[in-house]
Amino acid sequence: MHLKKSKGVGPRGRYEVVQTMRVAPITIETVVQLAAATLIPIAPLLLTMMPPKELLKKLFSILFQGTANGDGTTTSPNLL
Repeated sequence: MHLKKSKGVGPRGRYEVVQTMRVAPITIETVVQLAAATLIPIAPLLLTMMPPKELLKKLFSILFQGTANGDGTTTSPNLL
């Protein structure tokens, strides 16, 4: 029985494997997919509870960590 050498057997192969490793096993793509999978079913319910314009304002204020007031000042949202 003859086995093929795999890429990760030798020192060079191990180095290549370590080079491809990430600090956290999650990427931006997986975060976006999770957010979409969570928000899509909730969207119709949110739209019945709150007007779309107000919902977008709240979303942007959370995303950009501050909302513009009518008097030119900004406030940070209280997330805690």
